[in-house]
Amino acid sequence: MMCKKLTLSFKLLIVFALVLGIVFPCLAVYGSDLSASAETAVASSSADWTLSYNGSYYNNINTKLSGSDLRGQVRDLITQTHKTYTTYSGLANAFKTADADPNKNGNIIWFYSGTSVPFSSFGGTSGATNREHVWPKNSGNAFPAESGPGADAHHLRPTETNLNSTRGSKSFDEVPQTSSNLVKENGKTNYPSLCYSNGSFFYPGQGYRGATARILFYMQTRWGDQYNLTFVDSAGSNKTIGKISTLMKWHLQEPPTDEEIRRNEAVFKMQGNRNPFIDHPEYATAIYCNDGNSYNNALKQVVAQYGDYGEERPDLESLAITPNTISLTAGAEQTLTVTATPSNANADVTWSSSNTAVATVNGGKVTAVSNGTAVITATSVNNPAIKATVTVNVKKAVKIELSGTPTTTQYQAGQTFNPAGITVKVTYDDNSSANFSSVNDLKQFKWVDADTNQPTLMQTTTKIKCKFGDLEQTGNWTVTVSAPPEHISGFVTSVNAVTSATTLQARFDAIKAALEAYNNLSATEKNNPSAQGAYQTLQDAIADYNADVNKHNSTMESAVKTGVYAICSASLAAAAIVIILNRKFN
Repeated sequence: MMCKKLTLSFKLLIVFALVLGIVFPCLAVYGSDLSASAETAVASSSADWTLSYNGSYYNNINTKLSGSDLRGQVRDLITQTHKTYTTYSGLANAFKTADADPNKNGNIIWFYSGTSVPFSSFGGTSGATNREHVWPKNSGNAFPAESGPGADAHHLRPTETNLNSTRGSKSFDEVPQTSSNLVKENGKTNYPSLCYSNGSFFYPGQGYRGATARILFYMQTRWGDQYNLTFVDSAGSNKTIGKISTLMKWHLQEPPTDEEIRRNEAVFKMQGNRNPFIDHPEYATAIYCNDGNSYNNALKQVVAQYGDYGEERPDLESLAITPNTISLTAGAEQTLTVTATPSNANADVTWSSSNTAVATVNGGKVTAVSNGTAVITATSVNNPAIKATVTVNVKKAVKIELSGTPTTTQYQAGQTFNPAGITVKVTYDDNSSANFSSVNDLKQFKWVDADTNQPTLMQTTTKIKCKFGDLEQTGNWTVTVSAPPEHISGFVTSVNAVTSATTLQARFDAIKAALEAYNNLSATEKNNPSAQGAYQTLQDAIADYNADVNKHNSTMESAVKTGVYAICSASLAAAAIVIILNRKFN
């Protein structure tokens, strides 16, 4: 009897081990579910566009106008018909209607990612729903955070807390789609439409890129004059946002989805106004390609490449890549440009590398990995038989030399060095060399204070050092750095502490302190060149920190999985022991 009692206890222990070793790990690995509606939203983004609105709302718009004249008419229309103003707290009910998952009662669809989740109210923990200001409110410095544009249902969208936090106040642009840049949503990296973040930019999931652009077009048209909101073709700050050429490309690549069209109608019934860039996508190019801003030519090039709504486009005859041969050293990057013949044919392409161990390519940006040769190919999406190639030679750099004189030599503490005017000559291990002097080429080099090795300049800075991998060279010219206002000086110092910190915990603490120092600055102080330069450095440091955290987490996940497999093996062995014991004691 005693043996049988012991056997029963042992069996229960083994069953418990089986549950821990098999069931829980499987839940951890496979505990994810994609909603049908989210998948549909992403898939539908590639559908051909047809006019979605045929009502009388736009009857008084003179479509023969363009630029600021057309924008003025559209602005007046969506402002005068904006009769009901949603409240910040009232967005909960607005989201339940406007963002409802049509395939799952009680669920809403998170913006940027397409995840379908149950929703009753907002929360601040991982997995909760936040109110995302697609045009960043910048702590209320850009516009009121919780009223007017800060509560406009055409503007704010529901997102997951962690994803919302990672996006922060970043602008939008293409981002290398690597594991280190992949944004986690509710602790997961397998949600329907993946988002990426790097440096100053955030990349929405596919199917939400065009929608992001149309929200921003609406915001700038509806509220831009009142709050001085403007587009830039770079990373924005406070009241500016970019990158408008990329936003226009996304707008043309991803026509309004069924999800956007349903939502526009729902918000129209709440507020009385509509998002015209969903109903008439052609308004975007008519306005922003002709409004007299410096980005107009860049946008016209985008339209020439990707076409406009309703435009008949000729068949593609050929593709060409510029430059047609490039030499890089491991770790360096260079962006390729593809052009079509005829120039207004569809130039959408997919990119591939013949040897990813030598060089990878993402959206035309080539990253050198190791010595060797790789062929980068751009293949037409519409006609895969049409291709263009470029050969990439990756070499080891053995020497760098600086020449020229920097265009800017006067700085305030906190700013970063501008290498415009400098030429960097790189000599490789095969005795070949290359000169780099364009703005894009010079981005592959790091420019730091020669004494502190920090990118932020201090009042004591006089010499600048160029770093390229393990190589470095100090320029033979000097710079003058003046002191910023006292309050800003503290913020600059806190940013330097971030770049000097070594451990993840020290970096986290330093980032937190720097963000607190930045939030204590006034709107005027935030616009100071020193503050803006230090803030950009801080954003880059945060991106590096997030990448290192992701690498750390990946390592830990790998270790956990190894442990899980060991537990599973032990559990199977234990199950075998149960069988043996059954035979022995029964």
